[in-house]
Amino acid sequence: MSKYEDKYLGSKRIKIVQDAGKTEGGVDLLKITFDDNSSEIWSVLALESEGVVTPQVSDDSNLMAHKLYPVVNKVLEIARDFNLKLSEFNYLDQLIIASVTENADRANKFLWKVSYLDHRTMNDLHLVMQQIQPTLKDVISGQDNN
Repeated sequence: MSKYEDKYLGSKRIKIVQDAGKTEGGVDLLKITFDDNSSEIWSVLALESEGVVTPQVSDDSNLMAHKLYPVVNKVLEIARDFNLKLSEFNYLDQLIIASVTENADRANKFLWKVSYLDHRTMNDLHLVMQQIQPTLKDVISGQDNN
C-alpha cells in the first residue's frame, strides 16, 4: 500500500496510487484514483508539498494553495537570483500568462483542429465523445468498438 492511500487530496479520498511515468525533468508522476473512481495525474513534488496530502478531508481551495506555494517560492527564488526589478514583475506575469495561453491554444488547435476554445462547437464535442463513448444507438446496433 502506498503512503498516500487512504489519505485525502482536498475533499477526495485516495483509493489507489499507480506509477504514471516521469516529467521531462525526471520527476515521478503518479496516477491517483479516488473513492469515486475519478483519477488525476499528480507530480510527487506536488504530493510531497506540506498540506497537500492530509489524513482528513480538507478544503479544495486550501489544497490548491498548498500545491502552489512551493511553485511561487521557486519563482521568487529565481527572480531574486536574477535580481529582477520590482517593476519587472508585471511584465514577467504577462509573459508567463501569454506563454501558457499560446501553448494551450496550440495544443487545442492540434487536438480540436480549431484555434480557440470559443470556436469549438457542440458537433466537435459530439465527434470526440463518439470516439470516447459509444452512443446508445451504437450499442444496440453492435457497433460499439470500445
